[in-house]
Amino acid sequence: MLEKEAQQRTFSEVMELFVFPEVTRRKEAGTLPEKFRLNAAQILFYSDGRRPAVRLNEETKIIATVKFKNIFKKQKGEVVFWNEIDKVENLRLMDEEEKEYGHVSMLRLNGNWLVAFDFRYNKGLAREHFKVAKEFYRAAKNAHKNKWLAPFVDNLFSCIELLAKSELLLLSEVKKKTTHAAIQMKYNRFINYGNEKSNFKAALNKLSALRHSARYLSSSFSLLDSEAREHLNTAKEMLDYLKARLSKSRNF
Repeated sequence: MLEKEAQQRTFSEVMELFVFPEVTRRKEAGTLPEKFRLNAAQILFYSDGRRPAVRLNEETKIIATVKFKNIFKKQKGEVVFWNEIDKVENLRLMDEEEKEYGHVSMLRLNGNWLVAFDFRYNKGLAREHFKVAKEFYRAAKNAHKNKWLAPFVDNLFSCIELLAKSELLLLSEVKKKTTHAAIQMKYNRFINYGNEKSNFKAALNKLSALRHSARYLSSSFSLLDSEAREHLNTAKEMLDYLKARLSKSRNF
C-alpha cells in the first residue's frame, strides 16, 4: 500500500495528465452529457507505442472484488448497486485486457475515490514463460541429481533466461521473438540499474558462457558441484521472485 501522501500525489497526477484533459476534450466536442459527473475513469497503457486510452464512467471495464453490507446477499449474475457495497478490496482489468495492458482504474464510492494501478505489460505472455521456466528448472534438478552436466547447464540456462525474459516482458523491454544476446544485454542493464539481485545477472551470464560448449560440444568445460548448487538456488530464488511479480497489483 502507498503512504497517504503518495496516494494523493498519484491520484492528482493521473487526473491532471489523463482524465481532466479527456473530459475537457469531450466537453469541447459536445460528446458529454450536459450534467456530466465523473464517477469512474480508466487509463489503458499499451506496450506497442500507442497513446494511452482514457475511459470515463460506463466505458470503464473493471472487475472488482467487493464485500457487501451485512443486509445484502448476492447470487452470481445478479446486478450490484453501489449502496450495497461495504468495501472494495481489489480492482483489475477484464481477463483479456489484464493479460496485455497496464492500467490505472478509479471508482468513486461513497464520496471517496478508489484507485488501482498496474504498470506491468504482457502479463499473459510473461506467465507462459514462467510456466515453461519451471519445467526447465525441474529438468535441471533431475540432470544435477544424475550428474548429467551438459543437460544441467542447458536446462538451467533455459530456465533462467526465460525468467529474465518474463521480467523484461513485464517492462515491455523485449518482444515475444528476440535473441539470446538481446535478452542478456537488456537484463544485465535492468540489474545494473539497481533492480533486484546481482546474482540473478551473474547466473544468466555464467550459464550463457557455458551453454555453447554444453549444448554444441564446441569445447570442453567444467563446473564445480558447489557452483551448480549455487546456480540452482539462484534459479529457485528467481522463480519465487517472478511468482510474486506476476501476482501483485497495487490498490489504495
